[in-house]
Amino acid sequence: MVRVGYQQRQGTREYILDPTDSSSSGSSLWLSNGGKSRYREFEVTTRYTFGKHDELNASYVRSKAIGDLNDFNSYFSNFQNPIIRPNERSLLPYDAPNRFVFWETFL
Repeated sequence: MVRVGYQQRQGTREYILDPTDSSSSGSSLWLSNGGKSRYREFEVTTRYTFGKHDELNASYVRSKAIGDLNDFNSYFSNFQNPIIRPNERSLLPYDAPNRFVFWETFL
């Protein structure tokens, strides 16, 4: 058995933080809902059955996660005193582009 799948998720209006610096009033931190993210995934899974109940499985996933790096939850849920830089869009920290998984069942 071989299974092929594709999945895509898009997020819009996500909360992001953006620091500003004005010389007269000092620095401030702006919260806006202008953030975006996108996740794409392509998966191939195969299963080989032998004997009556024994099977060998293999899966490969190729994925890409892109979004705003100043996500509100990244700073105020994990860090007591975060350092916040100007916002940028790039690969997200949890992006794992190539994943292989193998498992087997023997009875």
